[in-house]
Parts: sequence; C-alpha cells; structure tokens
Amino acid sequence: MEDILDGTYTIPDNYSWRDVKGELIVLNLDSGEYFTFNEIGRMLWLALSEGKDIKEAVDTILKEYDSKEDDVLNDIKSYLQGLLDEGLLTK
Repeated sequence: MEDILDGTYTIPDNYSWRDVKGELIVLNLDSGEYFTFNEIGRMLWLALSEGKDIKEAVDTILKEYDSKEDDVLNDIKSYLQGLLDEGLLTK
C-alpha cells in the first residue's frame, strides 16, 4: 500500500482560495461550497500551492510544531486523506 505522504498532489482548477489574516478559505467555483482550514491544513495548502512536494510541505510543518513527529505525521496523513476525499486535492 502506498504511503499517502509519497507522491505529488495538485489543487484542481475549480478551486479558488484566499489567505485572509491567517485564515484560509477555499471555494469550489463549480458548487459554491467553501471550506476553512485549521493551521496545519493552511500550512499544507499554502506549501502545495507554492509548488512544494508533499515531503517539503511536511518538513515545513514539522519545523513549526513542537510535538512528537509521529503525532504530527498522523494528523497530516488524516488531513491529506480528507482533502483527497473531498476532491480538494488530486494525486
């Protein structure tokens, strides 16, 4: 089974986003549905939107949090799976 932290992810063209005062809001241009992100989700989204691969995004997040690496990685994996399930990211 492939690890979710391997590979490349992209943001589909039908999503627009804004980072306003530290809050990330993502809008599905087709459905009008919008999403707000927690801090880890925000950092992950911004890193991917800058063209970073998932490993670079994870490294950025790990540097910001003073927590056990396994806990942070599990949170990131769960968040990534949610983004994939909602169609906010494609692999």
